[in-house]
Amino acid sequence: MTFTVNTALGQSANKEQRAFWNGFVEYLETKGLKGSPKLDKPGHGNSVELFNEYCKLKGVKLSYTAFVTQVQTTIAAYRAAAWAQVESGKARFDGKESEFMPGLSVIDGWAGSRTTTYKFPPDSIAVVADGKNIRFRTNKIYDTMAGSDTNTPKL
Repeated sequence: MTFTVNTALGQSANKEQRAFWNGFVEYLETKGLKGSPKLDKPGHGNSVELFNEYCKLKGVKLSYTAFVTQVQTTIAAYRAAAWAQVESGKARFDGKESEFMPGLSVIDGWAGSRTTTYKFPPDSIAVVADGKNIRFRTNKIYDTMAGSDTNTPKL
């Protein structure tokens, strides 16, 4: 299977791509390496090697640098869109902007300790409204980002 990556400027990862990234971060976690400074260094066991290992397990061919760059771009766009919701009063965060999703990586195409700290939030969440009824709320932030799920290629 070939995995399509949006390399166009400003294009965000779609739902399947976000799930693939989250799976990679979970894979790192099973190895005790999620957010680890060991991923910041080249050599045996670095993030490129581990990413290629994960892709092989999943039967996916994927450019490490292109995909990681897209992930970093999407995480940064998500943060900006989510903070805009806080500023507009549509969401609540008790803290300063500098405390909101702190420590994001620069967009450099490398899945080091900062990038692998973050997984994408879910597309929807269950909410208990009155103590007995469960409702599902869609994470609308993804809809506000360039290259939303309706406009990006699937796996």
